[in-house]
Amino acid sequence: MARTTIYYSCGHTGEKQLFGKMSQRESYVEYAAKSLVCPACAREAQDKESAEYEASESLPELIGSEKQVSWARTIRIKMLKEFDEKVAYHRSIAPPERLEEIDKAIHAINQTVRGRKRASWWIDNQRAGGTYLIEKEYAAYKAAQGAQDK
Repeated sequence: MARTTIYYSCGHTGEKQLFGKMSQRESYVEYAAKSLVCPACAREAQDKESAEYEASESLPELIGSEKQVSWARTIRIKMLKEFDEKVAYHRSIAPPERLEEIDKAIHAINQTVRGRKRASWWIDNQRAGGTYLIEKEYAAYKAAQGAQDK
């Protein structure tokens, strides 16, 4: 094992502990020079992508420590994209006579999910995924609907 200077494709350099045979370490160094950007540039690109997505979706600013917010932004985008895919799928298999009811539920669920501001909520629920979000929020929506009907 040896600390090696890595020359990333973005032009920056960094130190990295590499393990394995010399040929494997040399192969990684070549790969990094051709294909990888340094961790700082990768974070910058992720932050830019997050900001663009948040602006396009009109998402609220997250509340929490700087590290929580940074981590939760990435989680939130991943979860919301998966959520949108699951919603589109469920909508596509729904019977036409139920589409209006489903669209009403989806709208309410979307407002609830996309309106979550606590970074800790996104971090705590990161492993749940889009299906869990839909099921959990739909159950809450149906319970609220049932309470309104009484």
